[in-house]
Amino acid sequence: MKTDCEIITPDKAITLPQAAGYFTANGKKPAPASLWRWATKGIKGVKLQTRRYGRRMVTSPGA
Repeated sequence: MKTDCEIITPDKAITLPQAAGYFTANGKKPAPASLWRWATKGIKGVKLQTRRYGRRMVTSPGA
């Protein structure tokens, strides 16, 4: 059971392209590929929390 992170449930799940809208840098949103990279490789040892539903990788707004 995860205690320090939000658990991703199907009703809260958003796709990586949708999640890109939650981040902005210099008025631009990152490409979905960047979020995929953050989920698989991480940044400075921290990975974006994701879950697979079928072929889709999803995350939650709080992750």
